[in-house]
Amino acid sequence: MELQRLVNGFIRKAWLIAVLMVLGGVVSFYLSYSNKPSMYSSEMSMYIVNPDKKLLGEAPANADLQVNRQLLNDYIQIVYSRKVYEYAIREMGGINISESTFNSIIGADVGKESSIIRLSAEWTDPDTAATIVEVTGRALRNAVKDIINMDNLEVIDEPTPSNSPTTASKSKSLIVGVLAGLILALGIIYILELLDNKLRSVNEIEKALGLSVVGIIPETKLR
Repeated sequence: MELQRLVNGFIRKAWLIAVLMVLGGVVSFYLSYSNKPSMYSSEMSMYIVNPDKKLLGEAPANADLQVNRQLLNDYIQIVYSRKVYEYAIREMGGINISESTFNSIIGADVGKESSIIRLSAEWTDPDTAATIVEVTGRALRNAVKDIINMDNLEVIDEPTPSNSPTTASKSKSLIVGVLAGLILALGIIYILELLDNKLRSVNEIEKALGLSVVGIIPETKLR
């Protein structure tokens, strides 16, 4: 099939592309609301300090800041370790979730050129989400003490329950639905063009008959 014919087919059936994209988005958005519970997010931030300099009231040197940034990458890996998971599960008691589920609801990241680590969690209950983050922060501090024998994490912002559910997952579902509708529409149009044996251009006529077109009678409307 010629590329030009396929492009013309997409243009002729642009209405079908639009309809299926809208339909896919609507269906996906509806399913995200009807089948998935609302998720609430909570966050806390922690800062790496030098205990000795903190005790003496001294400001951190540039070398300390550089070391802190290197440690942050290690600390993020520790957040997703089994040691942190097991400690958090023991502390939360009533929450029974697998390690893979725990790691999927926990988030850990650092700002660029920063010594701050941000922990977050999503759960169906806002209070539980805040509890998960708080316990994870304590678990991280204990794991760091056990692994590298350092107590250099200080809490900046305590986690607080969120008043409104997050919308990121629902927005993602909407985008996925629109893209699915687009792909479906393009696939349908492609198949229809393959099955269509009409000659729609002079080039197609010449190619099919092996003859040159001498003239074209324009389409007219009789009144």
